[in-house]
Amino acid sequence: MRLHRNCASQVPLELAGTVEQTRGRSTPIVFTGVADAVHQGQVYELKFVSELSYVMSLQLALYLVVGGFDSGVLWNTRTDERWSVQVPDRERYLHAVVRWVTKQYRAYAK
Repeated sequence: MRLHRNCASQVPLELAGTVEQTRGRSTPIVFTGVADAVHQGQVYELKFVSELSYVMSLQLALYLVVGGFDSGVLWNTRTDERWSVQVPDRERYLHAVVRWVTKQYRAYAK
């Protein structure tokens, strides 16, 4: 498999919002990243590793949510292994990321 020659590369992604704290206060939060390649609405996250990991798929899943994409491919260019990644419930995923990253906040809002 090869990437299409007209794909966009090193695509910056950003999603800004706020997180609700337990005492009714909110704090700004920004998610940023750079997608390796995007073609026809699909993100390609390229790795050159011995084996793919679930942590890598979580990175791609966050890129999908932040960029508003439906699907992506985690591609190990060393072994040609590819994983298809989708996020069926974007809001739930983003809430889980916020809770894991901050260890204290309860909800994300755009």
